[in-house]
Amino acid sequence: MKSLFSRIPPALVLVAAVLATGCESGPVIEDVEQPAAGQSIVFGHVDVVIDGKVQEWGYGWTGVTSCCLMILPPESSQAITYKLDEDGIFYWNLGPGDYQLLGFRYQKGTASQVGVVGGSFTVPDASEAVYIGNIRINMMKGRYVTIVEDKADELIAAYKAEFPGRKGDVRVALLELPDKIGNFSGIVHECSDIWGVDCSGNFRGITPLTPVVEANQFVETDSLVPVFSWKAAGARGISYDLIVYEVATYSIPGGIGNQKIKGRMIIYEEDIVETTYKLETPLKEDTKYYWSVRLRDGDVVSRWSTYSHFGFYVFYMTSGYGQWFGFSTP
Repeated sequence: MKSLFSRIPPALVLVAAVLATGCESGPVIEDVEQPAAGQSIVFGHVDVVIDGKVQEWGYGWTGVTSCCLMILPPESSQAITYKLDEDGIFYWNLGPGDYQLLGFRYQKGTASQVGVVGGSFTVPDASEAVYIGNIRINMMKGRYVTIVEDKADELIAAYKAEFPGRKGDVRVALLELPDKIGNFSGIVHECSDIWGVDCSGNFRGITPLTPVVEANQFVETDSLVPVFSWKAAGARGISYDLIVYEVATYSIPGGIGNQKIKGRMIIYEEDIVETTYKLETPLKEDTKYYWSVRLRDGDVVSRWSTYSHFGFYVFYMTSGYGQWFGFSTP
């Protein structure tokens, strides 16, 4: 299979690239040509579908169309970036452990969209082949839904044709998506009148108080066990769910610097009746985190609250839409 990248040597999987600007980027992964001893091949396929049409990669009249995936290795906050090949099939040579497919970045010309997947898969200790499915990213009007389809017969046949000399069975272990965090039966828009919240400002959903939220910044807390607090909803009988993620970083091949995305979920607390919550277990030192709160009325919840901002200054402009709240620890 022809890759958009040059082939890597058989024993190398991760390549830490240094850009011409001198800015170091994160590791990237490419399709394996010769499996490394003691490592497994993880394979599958990705479709990006916009308004019902499957997208193709490469050059067109609107510019270059490409899609990258961000994969978080075990015990790491630095994601590996993988750029999809023209046929959408991937073959990753990975060591054992639990991995997360954090998200994707789709670019067509100068327009791009970053989305969160949050799926997980496990690479076994033994040297095997693991099929994780056909990952279908459906986008429409700026929103997206990710599903995992089982096309095992077709993709296992493609794997065997790509690696005819590799023996052993193929393990089918479809990517596990976090379809439902917590317990609920329905979702209502976070700015719906039923919640009694004010969405006229920068916040959609609840308005956070602590940790302090500022534009494009991770304000440092004064403790490793910070107190999370927010303004109360106006409706009666409302409770709250709190979620906290470590921040993961990734880089785009050919891009400059590291980007941020939600990494591992470390805290989820459901049905909090007060508007404050203090952690009992300390967080990591010198670490960035994302957090959010959603509203709950019995088994109906809102979407997670977000922050949007726009500012124009003498020498620069700052903006962001639908961002999660961020903070850092001392």
